Amino acid sequence: MNRDEYTGCLVKSRAGHDTGEIYLVTGEDEKTVLLCNGKNRSLSKPKRKNKKHLALLVNGYERCLQPDDIKIRKLIREYKRVLQITKEEDNV
Repeated sequence: MNRDEYTGCLVKSRAGHDTGEIYLVTGEDEKTVLLCNGKNRSLSKPKRKNKKHLALLVNGYERCLQPDDIKIRKLIREYKRVLQITKEEDNV
């Protein structure tokens, strides 16, 4: 994978005690990324996680150019709302 391929993207944890959590990737190196969700993992204390334990969801970087914890929480909340609406439409 290319360097900075994940930076600015929303990802979902596929392994570990945080399985199913959605994060914004704020930085990366070859094998790991830095994750923030604006709540328990803020920009000042990001979580480091192996890339192979993540599922790429969407690129949210355009909407969060200068992220802060409030913008990150809002971006994740909007993504979950859109996902829920999509699931409801599929069930109709």
